[in-house]
Amino acid sequence: MKIIVDTNVVFSSILNLNSKISYLLFNSNNVFEFYSVNFLLYEIEKHKDKIKNIKKISEEEFVELLEFLNNRIIFIDEKKLNDELILNSIEILKKYRFK
Repeated sequence: MKIIVDTNVVFSSILNLNSKISYLLFNSNNVFEFYSVNFLLYEIEKHKDKIKNIKKISEEEFVELLEFLNNRIIFIDEKKLNDELILNSIEILKKYRFK
C-alpha cells in the first residue's frame, strides 16, 4: 500500500515514538510504501535544533534519524508535480479529510 505522509505526520512520529503512525513508519518494512516531497527534508533540517532538544539526541543520532527517514520514505521532487495532479489530489483529500 502506498501512503503519502506530510511534515506533520513525520514530525509527530519522530517526537512520539509510541504513536501508531510512528510504529507504522518505523516498523512496517515491505508492508507500506511511504511517499513525501523533498520539502519535508528541508522542514526537518530547519527544525533540527528543536527536534534534537525535545528528543535529547546528539547530532550523530539526528543524522541517523535522517538516514533512516531517507530509507523509509520515497521522496519526490515537488517541481515535477503538475498542476492537474495537485488539483486532483486536493479534491480527493477533501472527500476523506474529516471522515
